[in-house]
Amino acid sequence: MKYMHFLVSVVSMVAAAVGSSSALAQKTYRCGNTYQSFPCAGNDGKAVKTTDGGVATKPAGADPATKSASASASTGKAAEAAKPQMTEEEKRAAAAKAAEADAEKKKAAALAEKKSKCDKLKNDLNYNTAQLRAGGSNVTQDRLNAERRQINDNLGREGCST
Repeated sequence: MKYMHFLVSVVSMVAAAVGSSSALAQKTYRCGNTYQSFPCAGNDGKAVKTTDGGVATKPAGADPATKSASASASTGKAAEAAKPQMTEEEKRAAAAKAAEADAEKKKAAALAEKKSKCDKLKNDLNYNTAQLRAGGSNVTQDRLNAERRQINDNLGREGCST
């Protein structure tokens, strides 16, 4: 019974705290591009609703830096539209440059694939060597030697150094 009484008192205190916090929230006023907790001089400010206990954040576009950034972005779009189109020679040069970059990417991918194959074959050869050194029956040794020859052939075919 004591526990139940304690639980009821805790719940009622939490409810009272939540209810009173909204009553204690201060009004926030916007005066130009600044926010304050008291009305603006000359009544030119507006009361702003807040959800976080009276602390208002600047609305989008209220910051002069944001305004100048958006203005320069729109100016940049206008300048881009006013820029003359690429000539045929510039288009061919850009296409050639893109083709060269694509060829470089393909070459790098092929080299990475070759390195991966070579690394796998070298690991297989090292494992085979370890098994040969471990010993075993004549049949096992013959099988391992045949595998070793096959791995060496694959290394040569792929152009891997041993």
